[in-house]
Amino acid sequence: MIYILINDNRDKSAELWKTINEVTSRNPTKTTPSCIISENAPVNDPRSIATIMNDYFSSIGSTLANKIKDLIKPKPTKTTATSPHSFNFKEVDEAASVLQELSKLRTTKATGLDGISAKLLRDSTYIIAPYLTKIFNLSLRCGSFPDIWKKGKVTPIFKSGDPTSSNNYRPITILPTLSKLLERIVHHQVYNYLQEHKLLASQQFGFRSKLSTTIALAHFTEQILDNLDHRKITGAVSIDLRKAFDTVDHTILLEKLRTIGFTLSVLDWFCSRLVLLVSIKPYPSNRDQQFNVATQASNCRSPSGKYSWTTSLPYLY
Repeated sequence: MIYILINDNRDKSAELWKTINEVTSRNPTKTTPSCIISENAPVNDPRSIATIMNDYFSSIGSTLANKIKDLIKPKPTKTTATSPHSFNFKEVDEAASVLQELSKLRTTKATGLDGISAKLLRDSTYIIAPYLTKIFNLSLRCGSFPDIWKKGKVTPIFKSGDPTSSNNYRPITILPTLSKLLERIVHHQVYNYLQEHKLLASQQFGFRSKLSTTIALAHFTEQILDNLDHRKITGAVSIDLRKAFDTVDHTILLEKLRTIGFTLSVLDWFCSRLVLLVSIKPYPSNRDQQFNVATQASNCRSPSGKYSWTTSLPYLY
């Protein structure tokens, strides 16, 4: 019976893990901390816990990034673009892009802070598609990402270790569905440009279509076996990057995008998506997060880095 259930759900990860958890009597991961140690004192009030967790995740990125800057010397930036090609956003097509993305929405996904569910968007696809197309095109044309779509509802997920330490939780965010739709459309355009002009290294397996860690391991194994056949020594270095996305330097990222041909209007859009241009240095983030713990929400506060839970921006990494 168990074998049949696992075999029937082998292509449905959620159902598969549900079956495995039931068979092994494994309880779902506890996501709501009942107590957090702050300044050597226990905190049990849900709202206070939410505020502490929010403060931690809002500052961890910049804290680590500042340590990195102390270890490395910044490279001088180039003043001219090195790419012979240029990338600008294409006009978003209602049928080819918006309707297609709306049709792929999973109605079981959680709803963001805007209260607009994926089911509502799916059910009203043909009514809202023309208006969404106009909004998306206006955003890309003006180089501005709507502020309301940057606000995310964050839930702490316990990893391992001491459950009273904020360091042992990772943030999972729920962004507005409309934010994800626009980001996916942008992702398709950017990725096609990078692929067309071969701007991605052939050794990169992450965040690329039809490539995976399995293929990376197969490629690595093949290299080792080939070296063994030719009596060569093989050495490997493995690196685990902590808060990799959080510590990305936005200034360096935008400069690299410029050197591979991204136009000023495109850079403005990404700048708006990642940061709020109210000052030149530093770039304060304009992505508010609301932390939920035991139904208690902390006051919105802007995080300092680009979180790893950003929907479709990891490919920029």
